[in-house]
Amino acid sequence: MFKLLKEIKFIYFLIPVFFLCLAGCGDDKTPGGHMGVKPTVKMVSPSLTPTHTPTPFPTATDTPTPRPTDTPAPTATLAPDCEPPVIIGAADIEAKVNGTISYTRNVTATDNSGETFSFRGENPNLWVDKSNVNISKAGTYEITYHAQDKSGNTSEVTVSVLVSKASPDEVYALADTVLGRILTDDMTMTEKARAIFEYVHHNVKYQDRKGNDYIENAYYGLEDNIGDCNVFAATSKVLLTKAGIPNLDIKKYPVNNDPHIWNLVNTGDGWYHFDTTVWHPDTADKEAREQGIFMWTTERLKRSGSGAIRNQHVFDASLYPEIQ
Repeated sequence: MFKLLKEIKFIYFLIPVFFLCLAGCGDDKTPGGHMGVKPTVKMVSPSLTPTHTPTPFPTATDTPTPRPTDTPAPTATLAPDCEPPVIIGAADIEAKVNGTISYTRNVTATDNSGETFSFRGENPNLWVDKSNVNISKAGTYEITYHAQDKSGNTSEVTVSVLVSKASPDEVYALADTVLGRILTDDMTMTEKARAIFEYVHHNVKYQDRKGNDYIENAYYGLEDNIGDCNVFAATSKVLLTKAGIPNLDIKKYPVNNDPHIWNLVNTGDGWYHFDTTVWHPDTADKEAREQGIFMWTTERLKRSGSGAIRNQHVFDASLYPEIQ
């Protein structure tokens, strides 16, 4: 079949050549002829084999060429936090027997994470173990501060607490400092007594505590500014004594399971009641709230509109000099 097609194409090629030869291959007289020149015809046999292979269209069964994809950036791996917090401000503490101690003052912690540390809250990350301290007994005790960050790293610092009894010299030195601020040389005895009354009444805050030692109680009033009626009376006593004002202690009688103590003073015209204790607004009359029980007579105490004041200032008169 291929041979037959080739022959047919060749015959179709020769037909125009044949007629061309008839027209131009006569003698030299033939119009349009060429004297002595015969045309040369080059026979070219067309090839049925294509010289260019077309790119085939892809089909559904062809495997697609994979395209390059973006390589994801590597994920940074954080190194574990193994650095413990640093406790700062922890130092040895000195306190007095039955006194108060501020264990957390000026103590904090820092951490490389920037975390905030606090002694407060339900689960504090900063705390102090003070279980070894016996504030009612002189001695040296150890306390330990602990800190823990969010990664679980912990640190601790141990310091000492020195508990000692207040000495008379310490108390008298504190009293001299206070008197130097509130008294002047030109004051009368009564004016000095009033200045002492105002200082104790307005600077010492009421808080129940146990302890009957005069020096110890005076120390709490002058140094810690806190305590019960024993502290108010002892603080007043040491200041009055250092100022040269005669004074005495006077106690409630009968006690009836509710003791009370206050002072008597004599500025030159007899003995008067001198009670610097701060009374609750709901239990004191107006004069006691506004001016305090400063140099009251016994009759004035009995006339108080406050049952608490009247009941707390009953006493055995036979134990004391005549009171105005």
